[in-house]
Amino acid sequence: MKPFNPLILIPIILCIILSIGISEIYLHRLAQLNQCKEISLELSIKKLSLRRHEKDFFFRKQDKYLKKWQQTLKELKREFALSNTCFSIWDIQTDLITQMKLNLKSYEANFIVLTSELDKSDKQSLSMLNSLMALQERLEKLAKIEDNNVYAQTLAIRQHLFEYITSKQAISLQLLGNNVMAISQWQDVSKKLKLELEGYLKKVNTLKQFIESHQYSHEAGTMGQMRSDIHKIEEILPKLTQAIDVKISNHHTIRWVIYLVILLLIYVTYRIINRMQINR
Repeated sequence: MKPFNPLILIPIILCIILSIGISEIYLHRLAQLNQCKEISLELSIKKLSLRRHEKDFFFRKQDKYLKKWQQTLKELKREFALSNTCFSIWDIQTDLITQMKLNLKSYEANFIVLTSELDKSDKQSLSMLNSLMALQERLEKLAKIEDNNVYAQTLAIRQHLFEYITSKQAISLQLLGNNVMAISQWQDVSKKLKLELEGYLKKVNTLKQFIESHQYSHEAGTMGQMRSDIHKIEEILPKLTQAIDVKISNHHTIRWVIYLVILLLIYVTYRIINRMQINR
């Protein structure tokens, strides 16, 4: 019986040491990649929250939604800073991160501009509404004196006006204009009332044109650019996630390739040691 050769333990010891070392490195790098993936997913979530708060603010015009938008923007910027560090380590599409940061900066600037534009247009439309309310009061007083039927209709006109003021729905303004036009075309309406109704209708149409022109201007201009910037970010985010998934997959593959190489080296080492033992 051949005596036990301690050299045979060398391949086994090497296998254990290398396996432990590679496993530690693998797990550490895998944790980094998973962190990058979590950051990319968090970017998507924060981006959706940002859009939701943006729409809430422009629709409801309440400061609490503006504050939520501002807070979410800060969080999104923080995630971008983390992603820049994470992706730079792994050289994962850093150019896309840079592009998204530029898009976000442009989006923020256009949001501020649009907020200012809307505030200005709101003040102008409010002035027009105040003028319209004054005409409404005058029309009701005149109709009450001259024609009870017209007076009854002015109350319906008032209802449409209040509906528009509270809802800002274009349909309410359209119904208001249609109602005023219909009354102005009555044959038995006095000339004085007809002139008052025509003046009222002119004010309604002016307000309608003002709102439509400003809405188109915002959508085609500042708001359009805002949407373009945020849509570009939406297009880039899936590419980042895909790039990380590829890196993770490659990381798994490299790990098993290294293990295979180690096993081959250990086998070759064992064969060499065994042959040396035989030749003695």
